[in-house]
Amino acid sequence: MSLDIQCEQLSDARWAELLPLLQQCQVVRLDDCGLTEARCGDISSALRVNPALTELSLRSNELGDAGVHCVLQGLQSPPARSRS
Repeated sequence: MSLDIQCEQLSDARWAELLPLLQQCQVVRLDDCGLTEARCGDISSALRVNPALTELSLRSNELGDAGVHCVLQGLQSPPARSRS
């Protein structure tokens, strides 16, 4: 299963709908979705419990250094397997 959303500003309600999908998709692409550091904790938590993930793309978002670090922590925690 893949989640591919590009160039869509994600409202809080839409983000809440997507979070469960982040926990089970093999491919996650959320490019240019207006994501900021504030969403990175949610992303990291979802990645920590997703053993199927093989590809992650968060291009053209304003994650900041701290946000990127947070996402990387989620990727490095088992069972996440992606290193993209």
